[in-house]
Amino acid sequence: MSGLASARKLASSALVPAFVFLLFALLADPAISSSDNGSQGIEASVARGAPALTVLLIAGLVSWAGVVWIIRSVDGQGSSIIRDAPMGLFRDFLRHWLKGEGGPLENRLAALGRTGRISVSTLAFEGLGGLRTGVIFSNFHPGPYRDLGSGGLPSMLKSGVESKNNTIIMVPHGISNHEYNIISYADIKSLVNEACMKYPVAGNRAEGTKLVREISGDAKATAQIFGNIVFLTLTLAPIDMEDIPTEVNEALEAEAKARGLTALVADAHNSLNTQVSINETQAAMLADAGIKALTAASRLPKSIFKVGAASHALREFRLEDGIGPGGLTELIIECQGQRVAYITIDGNNMQQGFRQTLLEEIHGEGIVDGEVMTTDTHLVAGVVRSPLGYHPVGEGINRELLVTRVRETARAGAANMQEGSMGFGTFEMDLKVLGSESFRSITSFVGGVARRIGRSFLKLELLVLIVSVIVLLAL
Repeated sequence: MSGLASARKLASSALVPAFVFLLFALLADPAISSSDNGSQGIEASVARGAPALTVLLIAGLVSWAGVVWIIRSVDGQGSSIIRDAPMGLFRDFLRHWLKGEGGPLENRLAALGRTGRISVSTLAFEGLGGLRTGVIFSNFHPGPYRDLGSGGLPSMLKSGVESKNNTIIMVPHGISNHEYNIISYADIKSLVNEACMKYPVAGNRAEGTKLVREISGDAKATAQIFGNIVFLTLTLAPIDMEDIPTEVNEALEAEAKARGLTALVADAHNSLNTQVSINETQAAMLADAGIKALTAASRLPKSIFKVGAASHALREFRLEDGIGPGGLTELIIECQGQRVAYITIDGNNMQQGFRQTLLEEIHGEGIVDGEVMTTDTHLVAGVVRSPLGYHPVGEGINRELLVTRVRETARAGAANMQEGSMGFGTFEMDLKVLGSESFRSITSFVGGVARRIGRSFLKLELLVLIVSVIVLLAL
């Protein structure tokens, strides 16, 4: 044990005994702080202070033993759960959350993680007038905690690819969960660089279809085909939804492959009031709605299409408002007289009902259908006090202003519609990820440690106070 750690234990265990000593010393001699004349007065004062000194010694030993027991108890029970030194992990969490120092925590989590295969696919569009835009799909999850690891990767990908390729990019939430939280900042940089270098050329004058919308129970899906790529969105709005199970994506990819297509699926992540998990019945509904939409789209005639895009930084909003640095991005597609919009906001889910508000508002811009999506950024987590620990998009903000920005951006994108071509590219990387089991264990453990330490120290302080009173009365 380091000298610094010992000093911290001593300091934490001495607070209550020191307070008790001062209190009882003053009670024993109200004039202890005043000067006494003569050696007799000093001796009398020392004699009267002896009980307080005895109380300080006994209470200090009890407090020290209690602090040591609390720390060893936490370490002993936690080591088997998280396969690491629990108190060290807890301290690194506090350094990250309170001081913004993520390096030590990143190193610890990397030792607990595993290697996961991260796939990144890009659907790129180019207009004859020079417009460049695209959508990036990936199975990474924007976590594990706030700005640690891939928590802010959606906006990093957008910013990086846009600056390197002179394009407008949106990064909706892919079909992913906490199984694929990328841990290392170095890995994040590698992934962004790879996405920049492998951004596809949109030189294929492929034709597209209209957007199709299908419903299955509570689930809603859209599908639109460009060349041999089918772009699908999934949502349970207006009921609560969270991360869509990966089995849904696998079912849609298999169905698309059977039809000679490649499926790119976005989890719209756009309706939340209370923290939930998608159950098996809802997952089946989502897969069924997606297959219906894919099937219907594959039967539609194809023709040339027009593409437009625009973005807005939304600097009027902050992380505390639930809006990340990626702001707002809109992709406008017009095919066979149908104009639709794909809207992505850099936030973690959306206030229940707000998606429908936005879809209705863009009708005033000549948009007949589309979908509103979020990135699931975790940059907004843990920066406000709220039931969810963050504000879903639309909660606690100037909604009228955000609606105005969405309409303005749709208008800007539609004002520059150009006959489009498309391109597609994909790559995979093996990176260190924090799997779901480790994520749940660590998250649950750290929260439990915080609560347990708080309760234990309260009990210890009461115990020390009681022991001090008993000792004083016995002297």
